[in-house]
Amino acid sequence: MSPGIRVHFTACKEKNSQIATDVKVAPGGTENVDTEIYEGVVSQNIVQPMPGVKQKPGQIHIHMGPIQTNLSFEKRDCTVTLLRGDRVLINILTDIVSEKRRATNIKPKIPATFAHSKEKREKGTILSMSDVEGVIQSESLGELPFDLIENLGDTAINPSEEVEFTVLTVKEKDRAIRISKVKAPPVKVEAEGPTKREDAKKVEDEKKEKAIVEDGKKEKENEETVNAEKWMPMGFKELKREENDDISKQKYEGTVLTALVKVPPKEKV
Repeated sequence: MSPGIRVHFTACKEKNSQIATDVKVAPGGTENVDTEIYEGVVSQNIVQPMPGVKQKPGQIHIHMGPIQTNLSFEKRDCTVTLLRGDRVLINILTDIVSEKRRATNIKPKIPATFAHSKEKREKGTILSMSDVEGVIQSESLGELPFDLIENLGDTAINPSEEVEFTVLTVKEKDRAIRISKVKAPPVKVEAEGPTKREDAKKVEDEKKEKAIVEDGKKEKENEETVNAEKWMPMGFKELKREENDDISKQKYEGTVLTALVKVPPKEKV
């Protein structure tokens, strides 16, 4: 045992004192994970070995300040399949006993990594799912199985959702890996900026001005109509029509024989 190792134990009393017994190293008890996040590039991905051959770890090239180094990683250090050229974020794990370091908590930088991994992305729809696996229906590739841990996103994948994936051939069978949801195109909402508000105000002012002009025209026309009805030549007066007067609607022609001359009233002496 070395200082810093995390253990499981059973506590018991012996002669008025407590002692630990059945001491065992806890899972991962010899590992210390640095919380600092580093960026790296997958220089060697994990390849499925031939039967009977021990699997080799992958390699990630990172910069630790001025130092450049390669760190190994195992399958357990990343849930999704990593490809050569992947841009990733990692933590560094150090074994307390052996003092060996490796990369862990590896996450591909999405979507930036797709430009470097040279993989071909396909599209399909989640057809069915179980607790650990699922099936994707693709128009060009048919039905492809996948592991749920191959989800690149932070939210769960659900049936009938459209997804993107990469095809990996394992033991002569195709599987879907590196699953990500297809994002719906954003709805473009134009905010009402100062220009639009100014245009709306201008239109409103023009409507008000037009209404004032129209009202002025109507008022003037009404005034002219009233004045026309009240106008009469000098020396004439309006004759009131009696109720019993019979006025013909037929028009005639004639000649004026004698003009009526208005006699001015006599002045009183």
